[in-house]
Amino acid sequence: MPARTPRPTKAQAANDAAVSVGSGVDGKVTSSGLTYQQEVFVEAYLRTWDAAKAAREAGYSEKTARAIGSENLTKPNIKAHITKRLDELKQDTYIVVRQLTDIARGDMADFLNVSPDGEVGELNLNKSPEKLHLIKKLKFKRMTTKDDTVIDETTVELYSRLDALDTLAKIHGLLAPTELNVTSTLSLTDLLGGDVE
Repeated sequence: MPARTPRPTKAQAANDAAVSVGSGVDGKVTSSGLTYQQEVFVEAYLRTWDAAKAAREAGYSEKTARAIGSENLTKPNIKAHITKRLDELKQDTYIVVRQLTDIARGDMADFLNVSPDGEVGELNLNKSPEKLHLIKKLKFKRMTTKDDTVIDETTVELYSRLDALDTLAKIHGLLAPTELNVTSTLSLTDLLGGDVE
């Protein structure tokens, strides 16, 4: 009868798995200071908020994923990278909300010359160059009449203010969910359409 090898403890198994799986592509550290596998873990963790699931997605074994996931969250370089990525994600969210707010506040007056007496003049894209991102479509058309008069026509379409306001309201939870409850009582006679005996 062959001799049995002792079973490793959970900590030993987790350590062995970390060593055997390696630290990414040939164990090389990426420009972020993490191994490729640690970067995959961080991104999966930020998406799922589940350390064990993130460890499995990063390639750790099913048996050791919980221990390694928990351990990874205590490593200073991984914690710092998670914090950095959260800050980047907040910035991305801030930029999106700011752009939507700009669209919601956008006005054609930002691109038109208006006289002191309120008369609307011609299109002037140089008037508010910082707001050009509000323009969805810009179309120039030149026509010549029968008497050789040249007419330039410009069509400007801004992004929808209502769509931007609707999206902002959803982001900020301002729209209450609508629910429609309908209760109806039907008799057997109603269902069968005649007399029931």
